[in-house]
Amino acid sequence: MQWQSLTKSQAVELALARLKFRHPETVLELADAIESEREFGWVFRVSQNGAQPAGGSSPSIPSMVIVNKYSAQVVANAIEYRLDEFIKQYQELLAQNQSDSSKWCGTVGFPLPWRWLRGKSAAERAKENGFYEIRAQEERG
Repeated sequence: MQWQSLTKSQAVELALARLKFRHPETVLELADAIESEREFGWVFRVSQNGAQPAGGSSPSIPSMVIVNKYSAQVVANAIEYRLDEFIKQYQELLAQNQSDSSKWCGTVGFPLPWRWLRGKSAAERAKENGFYEIRAQEERG
């Protein structure tokens, strides 16, 4: 079975549904952050209509999200990057992830002490740079 990539309208629907799950009392809207589709998908600015509920227990609303049209991932960032930097960081993480995954076959894990000297994984770099995935169903606690 061949995977079909998302359309822009599906991407908007997906991002809004996931954001709504995290922020059920808040009315959110998405607007294009860039004029054209990128190779990976779309970048949307998130705007909030209405007041955020008091209590501070819910996670903060991101200012931008990326929807990957191939993986259906909705990605946000805890750090307020400029638009161009947000896209650049995401593209670098994608490139590293693709490079890392293409090397899995035929290689063995690094033996000690070389394991400590290896570069950081894409996941480690993503976390360091504030990126996080907005999942369909998250544990709230």
